[in-house]
Amino acid sequence: MLTEFRVKGFKNFENELVFNLQCARDYEFNPETVRDGVVKTGLIYGVNGSGKSNLGYAIFDIIHHLTDKMQGQPHYNYYRNLDTQNDGIDFSYQFKTMGSTVVYRYTKIALDTVVEESVSVDGVEVVHYDRNGSGSTCVHLKGAETLNVGLFDKKMSFLKFVKSNTRLEDNATNRAFQGFLEFVDGMLFFAALKDNEFMGFSSVREFISDRIVESGRLEELQKFLCANGINYQLEKVQSSNPDHKWDIGCKFKNGMADIFRIASRGTGTLMLFFYWVIQMQGTESKPSFVFIDEFDAFYHSDAARRVVDVLKRLDVQVLLTTHDQTIMDNDLLRPDCYFTLANGKIAAFSEM
Repeated sequence: MLTEFRVKGFKNFENELVFNLQCARDYEFNPETVRDGVVKTGLIYGVNGSGKSNLGYAIFDIIHHLTDKMQGQPHYNYYRNLDTQNDGIDFSYQFKTMGSTVVYRYTKIALDTVVEESVSVDGVEVVHYDRNGSGSTCVHLKGAETLNVGLFDKKMSFLKFVKSNTRLEDNATNRAFQGFLEFVDGMLFFAALKDNEFMGFSSVREFISDRIVESGRLEELQKFLCANGINYQLEKVQSSNPDHKWDIGCKFKNGMADIFRIASRGTGTLMLFFYWVIQMQGTESKPSFVFIDEFDAFYHSDAARRVVDVLKRLDVQVLLTTHDQTIMDNDLLRPDCYFTLANGKIAAFSEM
C-alpha cells in the first residue's frame, strides 16, 4: 500500500506537499476503509483549482519511467512549477509491502529526464543513481552483483534498468523490492469521463461493452444501473464494428438502441465505473492502487455514495477526488479517510 507521498516543484505545488496516509485513528465504524493503520479508501475534497487533478498526476508520474503503461502525457505540460527557482522536481513515495517499508525518491528536470534516484528497504539504501553529482550508480541487492551498469542508457530510469536486467535471489529485502515494483505496475488512474481516459495498469485499450459482456456481467450491470434509477432492459448485440465483438442494446417497445448512443453523461460515467470495478475484482490481475479524479462529476449525490460504498468493500487501495462536501459523513467513511487539499497542503479531517 502507498503510505506517504511527497512532491515539490511540480505544477501548482511550489513548496513540498506531504500526503500522509498513515493517519488512521481508533474509530470503531467503517473499519473496512483502513488496513493496518493505512487509509485504504480515501476521499479528497478541494475547490476548483486547488490541485486535486495535479495531485493525481504527481502520484502517477512514477509510472512514466518505471513502466510502459503511460498514457495521457498532455496532462504533464507545464511540468515544473513556474514560480520555483529550482530546476529539479522532487518526488518521494513510501510503501508498505511484504512486511517491509520501501521508500523510493527521485528528482526530475523534465517528464522524461530522471537525474537522481534512490530506493531503501527498511531504512537501508539498496539502489542509488546520481546523474548530476558523481554520476555514480550502486545496487545492493543479492543477485544483482553481475549487473553491467556500462549498458545503462542514461536517458532511462536507472531503477527501470535494474528491474529489467537482474534476476534477484529470494530473500526478504528482494521480495520487498519486487513487491514495490509490482505495486507500481498495478497502479491505475482514471477520470470520470465517458471516453475511458486512464493511465497505468494496462497498455491495452479495450471496448467497455466487450469486457462487460464477455465477463458475464451484463445482468449485474442492469441491476447496478437500476439501483441508480436507470431502468434499462439490456441485451448483448453482435457488433457491426469490426474493431470489437459486442454492443450493449437497450430494449424499447419499438426497437433496440445502443446504450452508448443514448446514455446521458451520468449513465455513461456509471458504466465506466462498472467496467473498472470488474477489473478491481479480478482474480488473476487487478489494480493495486486506484485514483479516480472527480469521480462524482456527473452523479447525483445518492449515486456518488453508492459508488464509494462499492469501492470501500473492494480489496484495492482507492483515492477519489471531489468538490462536493455533502457526501462526506461518518456513514460513508471516517474522518481519517477524508482529506482537504488547499493552498498546496493536504490534511485528513481527523488531523484538523
